[in-house]
Amino acid sequence: MEIHELEVLTAVIETGGFGKAAKRLGLTQSAVSQTIARMERRVGTALLVRSSPPQPTPAGQRVLDFAHALFDEMQHLERDLADIQGPSTGRIRLGASQMVTELHLERLTTRFAKKHPRVSFDLATVPSRELVILVRDERVELGFGPFQQQMRDFECVPFYQQHMRLVSGKKHAAFQGLRAGDESALKRAVLITSYLDPVENRPNRHRLRYRFGGVWQIANLDLRVRLIARGLGVGYLPDQWLRKHACRKDLAALTRFEHGDIVRDVGLYHHATRPLTPLARLFVEFCREEFSKQGR
Repeated sequence: MEIHELEVLTAVIETGGFGKAAKRLGLTQSAVSQTIARMERRVGTALLVRSSPPQPTPAGQRVLDFAHALFDEMQHLERDLADIQGPSTGRIRLGASQMVTELHLERLTTRFAKKHPRVSFDLATVPSRELVILVRDERVELGFGPFQQQMRDFECVPFYQQHMRLVSGKKHAAFQGLRAGDESALKRAVLITSYLDPVENRPNRHRLRYRFGGVWQIANLDLRVRLIARGLGVGYLPDQWLRKHACRKDLAALTRFEHGDIVRDVGLYHHATRPLTPLARLFVEFCREEFSKQGR
């Protein structure tokens, strides 16, 4: 069996479905289904029970156990090779939120590369909630962004606190009511955000999303800001970003709402049960020192 096939089978079981596995792996659902079918033809027996969610058959569980053992050995191999090469050689698999990418990564990667010229970066920029998934699934080793409410499975290294302000464009039709803290005006406004958990993941009618008239999920940060500035909705933006953006004069913080200011810790994190490679540890310490200098 090929490693790719083992990854597909593992993703179907871990995510609980063919569609979710396809999303995790960046494939089509048809490609995932065909891969599982090809594996089953090769071994001559079913590997999955097509239930909701799919469950492994006894044969599928044996293949799954083998896949987990193989992936663990591959991780050990990568760490051993990194130790042999030394901490200043290799690549850093880093995921970052869009805010962190815009505000910090050019400076940090430039300075780090000057000190360690033989290091390379594999960088993925995604919404902060998706970043947690990338780290959990080991598609990146380090996540750099705001910490979520539940980070029990992660080792976190905070660098600073980020204030996320609820803002509206001054051209919004309900701007006067929004500025006055009128909940009915908020109920007529669209929340423009990067990513929200699917409702079924956390079905709570008191969640923040239900205080708005609707939700637009837009990954591109600059587009979100411009749409808010045009009066198409409201959204949460960090103080640092607001102070420097070209549209800042067209935006106003909605300070009258109790949830108008959300404070989050921002920093690096990794899976708590998986030791960092020497190079990743070196980058963590470098970033810790850089942010410590800013606070002096």
